[in-house]
Amino acid sequence: MLCYWLMTDAKKNTHPPKKSDDIPATKRMLDEYRQELKADLTSLRLEMRSGFKSIDSRFKSIDSRFKSMDSKFESIDSRFKSMDSKFESIDSRFKSMDSKFKSIDSRLKSMDSKFKSIDSRFKEVEVQFRSVDARFKEVDARFDKVDARFDKVDAGIMQILSTVHRMKALIEEQNSRNKYVLDGYEQIYRRMDRLEKAQRG
Repeated sequence: MLCYWLMTDAKKNTHPPKKSDDIPATKRMLDEYRQELKADLTSLRLEMRSGFKSIDSRFKSIDSRFKSMDSKFESIDSRFKSMDSKFESIDSRFKSMDSKFKSIDSRLKSMDSKFKSIDSRFKEVEVQFRSVDARFKEVDARFDKVDARFDKVDAGIMQILSTVHRMKALIEEQNSRNKYVLDGYEQIYRRMDRLEKAQRG
């Protein structure tokens, strides 16, 4: 196509286009612009993914808090039910064993002390479970932060790739412009050479 244009230029005395809008784009330039757009879209997608992950981690922490509250209320209800059954058994014993009030009172006191010790042990176990749950939540939060950082790093890399593709496209465009300039200089040189030969002849 360029050779045909040079031949027609030599016959018609036309000039190559000087405006940047008239310079034709090469396939390589179009490929570079396409890669740049793909990299920008990938970077935007990764940034949105990191934001969604942070929102999901917040919702997970809220859900875990509600679940812990539900488990606490269930444990309280089970304790009340167990205490009701125990009081019923104690009432039946009082009715059947009126003569043994003193022994029953002593037994009740010992049982109360045992229940207190059992309750204290359950409280200690609950505290330990809470600490373990808190540690697991911290670990999950750290993993979420690490995932978000990796997504940000990937987004930065894609932005760098987009810039590289943009620079390649600009270099290709500059090379195509330089080619037109060099072709013009070559035509001028040929015409000057023909004029000099004509003057000498």
